[in-house]
Amino acid sequence: MINDKLVEQPKRISVYTIQIIFFFIASICVGIGIYEIIPLNHVLGQSFHVNQQQVVLIGSTFSLGYAVGFLIFGYLANYIETKKLLTVGLLLLMVSTFVTGFATTYTLMMILRTIQGIFAASFAPLGFSIIIKIFPDNKRVAGISAVTTGFVMAGILGQLYGSLVISLYPWANVFWLQSLIYAVIIILMVFLVPKTGKASTKTTKTNFSAQLAKLLINKSLLPCYIITVTLLFSFVGMYTVMGVFFQKSFGFDSQKILWIRGIGIIGMIGSMIFVKLSSKLGIVNILSLGLICASISVLIIGISNHVILSIVMSIIFVFGITVSLPMIVSLIGVRAGKQGGNAMTLYTFVLFIGATIGPIICNHIMDTSGSYSLTFIFLAIVLGISFFVSLMARRTYKIS
Repeated sequence: MINDKLVEQPKRISVYTIQIIFFFIASICVGIGIYEIIPLNHVLGQSFHVNQQQVVLIGSTFSLGYAVGFLIFGYLANYIETKKLLTVGLLLLMVSTFVTGFATTYTLMMILRTIQGIFAASFAPLGFSIIIKIFPDNKRVAGISAVTTGFVMAGILGQLYGSLVISLYPWANVFWLQSLIYAVIIILMVFLVPKTGKASTKTTKTNFSAQLAKLLINKSLLPCYIITVTLLFSFVGMYTVMGVFFQKSFGFDSQKILWIRGIGIIGMIGSMIFVKLSSKLGIVNILSLGLICASISVLIIGISNHVILSIVMSIIFVFGITVSLPMIVSLIGVRAGKQGGNAMTLYTFVLFIGATIGPIICNHIMDTSGSYSLTFIFLAIVLGISFFVSLMARRTYKIS
């Protein structure tokens, strides 16, 4: 008879590991809503009979709604139980996403995308709050990294998702399928995420606004927010123009452009590996490296007319932006101290203000000048300014 104690028991996956995987997948699913619209621009322009400048606003309204929604849900989390508020936010996101697929006019589409953005903003602040409350210290960093990484990956996966669906079905299916995905996320959350208390102690609306304003003008945080506004400004702006650039300059069809969008994942994976060196190289050093890589790569795309070189530079551009995002988050966390929660709320607001105006300005430059090169050079200058701001931050505040 075999002694049961000698039989090696298989290792169980911990509850926290399952929850981390859930938050990672959920953050990708919510994050793709920001970027799925980029490959839909041409189709939506034809459907609503509007020009490129107008159709770009559809994506920008989502980002604006997201920025505002982040402030709203960050404030409400002081008064309402976190899991309950997140459940309501995701339910409203599911409904608004489904309804967006029925938009029949350009104006209605703009309104619905704004509403969608507001409710999509519920996930990140409330998700972070839940992770901080329910995870032990040794799992908390992994949980926060899962959400951050998921949103970063959504930058490429969202474009692939939009491109793939419209290659097979009408554009409305992008939103209908996504609403179904949200329904699955909500069901999983009900079973996997325990109830939590309020995100923090009560605070008045005046104090909340005053605290954000004080953080924005804080001398050690201001350089961080200047850099923050340029990141998604450049990322969304670049990818908004890039599809048309490869089509007009090199004659790429929709399948090749889909491949170009997907190959950016190489840069994203590289950045995730490189970020692990932050403890050795220093947060600001890696931030500066990411910004200069993004600036130089988009500059080379602007001044070169070589297809292979442009593709390689697009990978390095993605690397530069995605390696900068977690570094600026870490930097803000270090500088904000006890005000870390409010500082992150302000960070996301500033980040998505950049995502709102980036594609508008880039598309305007392209339309008025008729030059893709000028648009890419402009983005290189914007990121170059951020690079010099990062150097000033290190020298002035001695941040390592």
